Amino acid sequence: MLGTFDALTSASLAQNAALPSRPPGGTGGWAWEGFRKRNTALDSFFYDVKTLSPEEAQALGRLGVLEGSLVLVPPSGMGEVSLWPTLDALAAAGGTTATSLCIAGVGSSALGSAAFARNVADATGKPALAVVSGYGMSDLITEALGGWFWFGGVNQARHAFEALEAHRLPAPVAQTGAASAETSAASLDKVTRNPAISRDTQVAFALLCDQRFDFQVLTGHSKGNLVMSEALYAFVRWSEAEQRPIRSDRLIVTFSATIAVPPAFTNVIDVIGGADPLGRLNSRWDIPVDKRAGWSGHHTNTEILGHLPVTALLREILAEQGR
Repeated sequence: MLGTFDALTSASLAQNAALPSRPPGGTGGWAWEGFRKRNTALDSFFYDVKTLSPEEAQALGRLGVLEGSLVLVPPSGMGEVSLWPTLDALAAAGGTTATSLCIAGVGSSALGSAAFARNVADATGKPALAVVSGYGMSDLITEALGGWFWFGGVNQARHAFEALEAHRLPAPVAQTGAASAETSAASLDKVTRNPAISRDTQVAFALLCDQRFDFQVLTGHSKGNLVMSEALYAFVRWSEAEQRPIRSDRLIVTFSATIAVPPAFTNVIDVIGGADPLGRLNSRWDIPVDKRAGWSGHHTNTEILGHLPVTALLREILAEQGR
């Protein structure tokens, strides 16, 4: 395994090598290169990047921050991470074996996303799928702050006015056969192409709706919890509109920030370290913490003192639930 410094070096070298081929402008343009490097450095502190091989770190460094990208991560020693641009490409390559959906936060580089998913995969013993929670132009303010926004308050205000969001999805319909499939596709497309919804949320939502995937564990860290929450609320509205049943037994684990999820999901565990003021600042004040992790801080890098031990905590939660 690489150490944190070696993983950061490998990713940075790959970023430098890929820079000339990146077109200027847009989310992947040269104008964002400073943010991209900053995010990779942040995630090397906040996530357990030493769990990634040199080849994995280099591949993820070349990817940079592409919001909504898919990273399939097997447990340690059971294969390399793989990068996928679309759900169809991932499913065709056997990506439906993933049993966990993971969304990291903070810097939100592909490196950090994969490292967080590797911790989750090591806990479950099965592949995990990470959605890279990057930043687009609509996230410029939070990007300038390093992704540290008071999203707990934003989440609370957002769902206080949730009734106003009904226009995003069509009213429930009762149809069968081809007409039903046509309506379902239109409903899904309305969210996945809505510019008001961030790309990472769109992709997470599409994954939840796609019956080729069966995620037993949904988990996020820091800002990733907000992305997961938004995707779940959109998924519930879509399911109700399409009159599809919702599995309430899925395990949802939030690390380092308590965020509201739809009442339809009843198996939710909120985990925060006892020495994590940033996590508390970004949490919903009205949601109690289910599991306090000793004197852990906001970071999950096991090479740094005071880390939040994601793999050990998730294993403990799974054992408690008999999974």
